[in-house]
Amino acid sequence: MTFRLALMTLAFTIQPALADELGRITAFIDGKEQSWHTITMTQGDQQVATASFEQTSHYADLYVQGHPEPRFVSKGMLSVDVRYAGQFTPDDDPMAIEIMYLPNGMGGQFFTSRGAGELARFQIVAFDVWGTAAELVAAFSGKLCSTRMNAPVDLTDCMRINGQITSRIAVE
Repeated sequence: MTFRLALMTLAFTIQPALADELGRITAFIDGKEQSWHTITMTQGDQQVATASFEQTSHYADLYVQGHPEPRFVSKGMLSVDVRYAGQFTPDDDPMAIEIMYLPNGMGGQFFTSRGAGELARFQIVAFDVWGTAAELVAAFSGKLCSTRMNAPVDLTDCMRINGQITSRIAVE
C-alpha cells in the first residue's frame, strides 16, 4: 500500500455537480467522538476530491481523507486507505488497510495502523457507482500507534479507533 500523508499527490477529477462537501467520517478515538469532512477543492485548474476510488488492471484503491473543517486542513486530518487485489467487488476482503490520524498536521507525531501489531478492519455497507461518482457507506476499526516520518512505530503509545464513512466518492 502506498504511504500517503497528503491529498496533494492525488488529483481525481469529479463531476461539477458534486458539492464542496462530499460527506462525513465519524469515529471514536479512544472513546472520544470526532467527525471529519470529505470535500472537493480546487488544485490548479482541477477540482479534486478527498474521497476517491481507482480500479486498475491489478488492484482497486479506495482512499478517503477527512478534515476537521469543511476545507483542507492537515491538523487533525484522518485518512483510510484500502487496497483490493484484482477486479473490485464490495464483498471482497481488502489485501491492505491503513488508517492514519494526524492530530498535529503534516509535521511531527502521527498515528497509523501500519505496524500497530494487529490488522485494521474495513467493511463496506453500501457502494453504489454512477460513472465517475459513487456513494460509499463503510465501517472501520483498528489500533493506531504513534510514529514520526521515517521512524519505527511506538507500540507503547497507541489508541483505538472505530468509525463510519458516509460520503460521495470520485471514481477514476
